[in-house]
Amino acid sequence: MLTDAVKDKIRSAYNQLVQERDLQPRWGQRQMIAEVSKALSRDGFSSRPPIAVIEAGTGTGKTIAYTIAAVPVAQARDKRLVISTATVALQEQLIYQDLPDIAKLSGLEFSVALAKGRRRYVCLSRLDQALNNRSAGQTIPLYPDEYDWNTDGDMGVYEACMASLARGDWDGDRDNWPDTIDDRVWFPITSDHAQCTGRRCTYISQCSFFKARDQLADADVIVTNHDLVLSDLSIGGGVVLPAPEDTLYVFDEGHHLAEKAKNHSTAFCHIHSTKQWIIDTVSWLEKAQSVYVEYKLDDLIEKIAKYFHDLMSAVETLEAESVSLRPDSFDGNSQELRFEHGKVPEDLRAASLSCAQLGAKVLGVAERLVIECEDLLDEEGGDTEAVDALLSACQSLTGRLTLTQALWSDFAHSADGEPPPARWLRYNDSGNQLAISCHSSPTLATAFLQDNLWDRAAGVLITSASITALGKFDRFRLHAGTPEDAVYTAVASPFDYQRGRLHIPAHLPEANQAQAHTDAIVEYLPTLFDLARGTLVLFASRRQMREVYEAFEADLQGLILMQDSQSKKALLDAHKAKIDAGDRSILFGLASFAEGVDLPAEYCEHVIIAKIPFAVPDDPREAALSEWIERGGGNAFREISVPDAGAKLLQACGRLLRTESDQGQISILDTRLLTKHYGRELLASLPPFARVTD
Repeated sequence: MLTDAVKDKIRSAYNQLVQERDLQPRWGQRQMIAEVSKALSRDGFSSRPPIAVIEAGTGTGKTIAYTIAAVPVAQARDKRLVISTATVALQEQLIYQDLPDIAKLSGLEFSVALAKGRRRYVCLSRLDQALNNRSAGQTIPLYPDEYDWNTDGDMGVYEACMASLARGDWDGDRDNWPDTIDDRVWFPITSDHAQCTGRRCTYISQCSFFKARDQLADADVIVTNHDLVLSDLSIGGGVVLPAPEDTLYVFDEGHHLAEKAKNHSTAFCHIHSTKQWIIDTVSWLEKAQSVYVEYKLDDLIEKIAKYFHDLMSAVETLEAESVSLRPDSFDGNSQELRFEHGKVPEDLRAASLSCAQLGAKVLGVAERLVIECEDLLDEEGGDTEAVDALLSACQSLTGRLTLTQALWSDFAHSADGEPPPARWLRYNDSGNQLAISCHSSPTLATAFLQDNLWDRAAGVLITSASITALGKFDRFRLHAGTPEDAVYTAVASPFDYQRGRLHIPAHLPEANQAQAHTDAIVEYLPTLFDLARGTLVLFASRRQMREVYEAFEADLQGLILMQDSQSKKALLDAHKAKIDAGDRSILFGLASFAEGVDLPAEYCEHVIIAKIPFAVPDDPREAALSEWIERGGGNAFREISVPDAGAKLLQACGRLLRTESDQGQISILDTRLLTKHYGRELLASLPPFARVTD
């Protein structure tokens, strides 16, 4: 319940912040503060924790709103506040700018910490192994292809890392190292959850990751990212971050949450790399057997090696069955075969079952070996370095095999669900080798999020500038599984959308006439480039983007900065530099440029959208969801494709007005918005821009 004391604290903090910043109070911001504080103050509604889904239009100032509301509520309820973002840019803005500024100006007292995953920190044990690898005979790397310690340049980096740690002028955080460290050099000296031996590690008192994690225990507010939150939840919660039951979550950029949750629930097996991993592991096991005789672990190591030999035969059968299913009609280097209704063909299912059964045997022995190693490490005295290395290797083995085992078990028991998962094979033919991978993914994130978040958290806020589709929350509820009795609120943007003009040229051919539409764009686009110094052109397909660019004369190409030619950051920096120099600049981009790109004022005064951003129809998960909708008597195009396109179109249009003083034009080169019923529905869901007619 929202008490009077908490209300007064929130009201006082907001008024003080507005006064200190000399801001004009925004109605939408105050509305959001009220909605967040009321929702998160409730001990629970129905049988669930409080959940709020709030769409806050651009310019609302949602960071101030949810911080001013959630911090006092979390403190009153004796909970921790975890703020999660989808992008590094927003995460850094929160930790280094927004939250310190709010704490300073509002009078609220709260501490802030940044949470990162293990892979962002050096593992001192692995760093020591890397430096001593050429002379140490008792430690053999588990995956020879993952470790390359024979380059003097790499050794120079490792020596510099160790020296810097010893001097105390580096904390082991990759992001704080003064130079860029290539992934190939970095990954051998870090570890993940499966590989880490935790409190049994010899270097635990000096561990950079555990030092950073211990600092989180004292923080009122923890800033992190969606992937780390979901990873922590997937291993039970409370491992890196506070336990869900003790946490109020704020998911900023929350429209990404469902997709990321599906990715965390996806199982896959790359058959060729799995075979190579088995070969490498058996080789290591056979060499390690003699090393661990004195610890009486050699029999277990020998048993694992035997099971791995049997597993290799089963994986080869799985590969043969997968090859036999490849349709002759497939063309190109990369192809996919999706199984209708998620049903795996019987022979492939049987091969997967055999892999799963043998994998279970390997895991059983490996887990016994882990226990033996832990017991040895718990004993006092003796040289534990070799046992510690074996424990880390066995945990890595079980971690990797468990992930692959998830796919084999899923394919082996391909029972229907509601909706059934998407299951497919992917073939990549390089000419020299046919690489096959097996995939299974939930079509919706409902089960994962309900089990790990909605039913467990002390409270959850999901917010973004673009959650609704066609003016409704139905699409988000479908994909994320938020309960019907959650709080759903849309807070309007304070912007005057009449400062933006919307133009849909009626003379162009329909966008579903691919070549005719591309030819028309080539002819028409140059007439639009003179309308602004900074122009953003968004394409729905890479093929059309390249065809349009290549059809232009060299002088026009010179004005264009195209995605794929440089990194996204480099392109945006180059674009701004050209505008600052008084020149014109045109950005060509795909979906990644339709959101999270902030180009205010003259940097973007014209947004051109080539066509309605319908999803690629052959995406296996989208196809499986559509198939399920159709089987239930629904219309997948109306229920899935149109709302998805509406959400993406809204994000794309959101690139124009970034501040209250911005103005400009949006041109959408797709006449289906004028001629189709769904087009008019999409058009009606956009902000009220001033309409420009031909």
